[in-house]
Amino acid sequence: MPETPNTPTPLSTLKIWQQNVNRSLIAQLDVLESANPKVYDLIFLQEPYMDHLGATRASTYWAMIYPPHHRDAPGRSRSVILVNKHLSTSAWTQINIQSFNITAIQLNVNEGTLHAYNIYNDCKHNNSLTTLVEHLRRAEHRATQTAPRYMIWAGDFNRHHPLCNEIWNSHFFTEAAIADAQPLLNMLEIHQMKMALPRDITTLESMATKNWTRVDNVFCTADLLQDFIQCDADSTLRPANTNHFPVLSTIDISPKIAKEKQRRNFRGMDWVEFQKALKEKLKGLEKPREFQMGEREAFEAARRKLEQAVMEVIQEQVPMAKPSPHSKQWWTQELSQMKASMQKSARRSC
Repeated sequence: MPETPNTPTPLSTLKIWQQNVNRSLIAQLDVLESANPKVYDLIFLQEPYMDHLGATRASTYWAMIYPPHHRDAPGRSRSVILVNKHLSTSAWTQINIQSFNITAIQLNVNEGTLHAYNIYNDCKHNNSLTTLVEHLRRAEHRATQTAPRYMIWAGDFNRHHPLCNEIWNSHFFTEAAIADAQPLLNMLEIHQMKMALPRDITTLESMATKNWTRVDNVFCTADLLQDFIQCDADSTLRPANTNHFPVLSTIDISPKIAKEKQRRNFRGMDWVEFQKALKEKLKGLEKPREFQMGEREAFEAARRKLEQAVMEVIQEQVPMAKPSPHSKQWWTQELSQMKASMQKSARRSC
C-alpha cells in the first residue's frame, strides 16, 4: 500500500523550554507535563533525572539526545536535549561534543544553520566552557555549517557578574566570582555572542535564603538577537522539587516539520463490505486464465486492471488511520469492543 506523504512546511518560529531539574524525577515529569509538545520544539534540561539503568524520562512526543559518551558513565551526564518529533529528522542532527555536561544540535532552517548548545557549567570549575572552546576551534565545526551561521548557548552557567546579575545581588560580585566568570566573557567577545535573556531577570530562588538570583542564561550570535521574539524566565511555571525557573525562548526562524505520512487503517475496516465491493468490481474484468509464453503484453494488461480494481476498492472501503502517539501496534478494534464489554459487565456487578 503506497503512502501519501504531505510536503513538510516550515514552522514560523522555534520555541525552546530551558530548565534545570536538579536530578528530580518529579521536576522532570512536571516539565514534560507543562511543556506542551504542540507549542515547544526543543527542551533543554540541565541536571536531568537518571534511573538505575542510566536512562532519563520523556514522553512519546520527544526524541532524546544524550551526551555522546553517556553510556560510558550515565551518572555523569548533566545535559540532555529533547527534540519534538514534529521536526523533520532531515532538518536536525546531533553535534558530537566530547562532554558529559554539553549536548548540542544542528538545525537546518530556512534562514541558514543554527547550532544550539545546552550547557551545564559546574560552579567549582569551567571545564565545560573549556571543552566548548576547544570544540569551536575545530575545523569540522566550521565546515559543517551552512551560511548564514547562527549559534545559541543556553543553560546553567553557575556564574555571577554585573553584566548579567541584578544590582541587589552585588554581594556575589567578589573578586573570585568575577575571575570565575572571565572565561565566559572572553568566549562571548571572541565569538561575538550577545545576551538574549535581558539583564536583571532572575532564574533561581535560593533554597536557604530564598533570595532570587541568576545562574541560567541564554546567549546568541549578534545577528540572531533581533530574531528573538521572547526570552524570559517564568517563576509561575517553576516545576516542583527544583529551585530553577524555566527560561522560555521564541525565535523567529523556520525549522522544517516532519512529513506526515497517511496510511490506511486495515484493522478498522469492515471486511465483509470490502469483500462485497471487491467482488462487484471484479465482475467487469476478464476471467482468470493461464497465459502463454507469447502473451506478455496481455498478461501485463490484465495485471494492471486487477491492481487498479483492488486499489479502487481500498480507497472506497478502507478508512485513513489517525494514529495516537499513545497507540499500541498490537491493539485491534476487537480488543476495544472486548474492553468495553468487560467494563460494562464490571459496572453491572457493582
